[in-house]
Amino acid sequence: MKNDENNNTTLDDLAGMMARGFDDVGEKIERGLGEVKKDIGHLKLAVDDLDKKVEKLDYKVEEVRDLVVGLDEGPVLDLQQRVQVLEKTSHNHP
Repeated sequence: MKNDENNNTTLDDLAGMMARGFDDVGEKIERGLGEVKKDIGHLKLAVDDLDKKVEKLDYKVEEVRDLVVGLDEGPVLDLQQRVQVLEKTSHNHP
């Protein structure tokens, strides 16, 4: 193309500089997206791990709940009934 009288840089040179600048930006964006995708993959694994741990906790909580409910319906209830009977009979006998 045509040389500028004050500078030896041509329009083609300027166009080349612009193109290289855009290429550099494109490469940086691609590297950044690669990093983001990798981070998202790690986050998905972490969430899956947390899901498994929550499922285990849910199971354990259900086991504890079943034990507590069993105590209300089982030997503790029988013991409460026996105490009530004893209290009634002790009030009736001075």
